[in-house]
Amino acid sequence: MFWVILQNLVNSHWSIVLRRVGEGLDPRRYNGACMVGLTGVVVKSHGSADRVAFAQAVATAAAAMRRGLPAAISRALS
Repeated sequence: MFWVILQNLVNSHWSIVLRRVGEGLDPRRYNGACMVGLTGVVVKSHGSADRVAFAQAVATAAAAMRRGLPAAISRALS
């Protein structure tokens, strides 16, 4: 009986931990790769991206422009 209770507690704990890890690894949150060597910002998104992933790609492009990524690349290459 003790082992069954212990196993249920461990399983419950690990399911919470694994769910949190899985949420942190959600590929939709990291969608959008900036293309390097362009005069502007181009962000490549996955073809099967849903609206969450697409919004993340747009946010990535906006952040790259706010941070001056094209100018920083140009300075680094010259």
